[in-house]
Amino acid sequence: MTKKIVISVISLFLLCSWCAAETWQELYDQTSQALARENYIQTAELGEQALTMAETSFGSDSSPYIETLDLLAKAYFYLHKFPEGIDRSARQCQSSLKKYGKESAEYLDALENLGIVTYASNDLVKAEQVFLEAAEVAQAVHGPRSHQYAKTLHDLAKLFHRQKKYEQMGSLIIQALEIDAESLGKEHLSYAQALFVYGEYLYAVAKYEQSAAAFEEAMSIAQKNPGPGDRFYSVFASKLAVTYQAMGKLQQAFDLKKKTLALLTQKIGEQHPYIAQEKHELGVLATTLGVYQEAEQYFKDALAVRAVKPGPTSLQYRDTLVEMAVLSVRLGRYDQARELITQIEEFNAEAASAPHGDE
Repeated sequence: MTKKIVISVISLFLLCSWCAAETWQELYDQTSQALARENYIQTAELGEQALTMAETSFGSDSSPYIETLDLLAKAYFYLHKFPEGIDRSARQCQSSLKKYGKESAEYLDALENLGIVTYASNDLVKAEQVFLEAAEVAQAVHGPRSHQYAKTLHDLAKLFHRQKKYEQMGSLIIQALEIDAESLGKEHLSYAQALFVYGEYLYAVAKYEQSAAAFEEAMSIAQKNPGPGDRFYSVFASKLAVTYQAMGKLQQAFDLKKKTLALLTQKIGEQHPYIAQEKHELGVLATTLGVYQEAEQYFKDALAVRAVKPGPTSLQYRDTLVEMAVLSVRLGRYDQARELITQIEEFNAEAASAPHGDE
């Protein structure tokens, strides 16, 4: 009788474990599909449910828990919810390190998530530390001629671009390009992404003709990769337009920017910070070209989005106010210009009086 009870208990336990695994897998699959559709809000909602189930059923050092954290870290990055993204990716790092060890693909994935979201949150010192560790792990796990290692060099190059360390940036992105050309081929979308960063390097050192050529080649590769390449095409085209502007090709830059705006709006909607940036830059171009009514509308639209995100105390919001003041002067609206200048002066005064740590 006792033996039958033990067998029954074991059978019930196995059945419950199987049911939990099935339920988690279903939630995980739905989360993964939402991420693939770029529905990041749904990804986060489903992912948090899957994470709770994974932790309860399998533990915080289990594969299901780690895999769910990976999806959540990506979703929060795309949603610009950086504190949440940093938390989930840091937990992914801790659990991956405990389960798989430092020299593992799983730990590398976690480091990449943490580095990217930390970089996006403007903690460049921490991001550099994470990317350097990722490069060390990628080289150990995949080898020095692997795409995975090239990807870490690519990330470091972007970081050095933000820090204006252009010599280091150029050295790393050239190395990454060479590795990706060898490991993936020059038609691969990852090669196009590296080529884009190379174009940014050339732009930073005022080699505009070469920079434009790099962006154009990246756009051509993106067009050959429909679907995933669509979003990158818009980003590449936007930077090419900025390069045209630096080359004095203002009308060409303006026309390309308008095309890029239409593509991006269709992809991510009117209220995204990237749309605000595009409209701000279009407003600057329109002002230079003397198309003042268009410029005014672009600035108003950009300001409306920036008032919500990143907010009226952000540098981006102030930058649009500055351009609107310049436009008001050109239009002879001096009272309006004075009001805008007053807002800008108040902003600058508040920024100057803020504690250094809040900057």
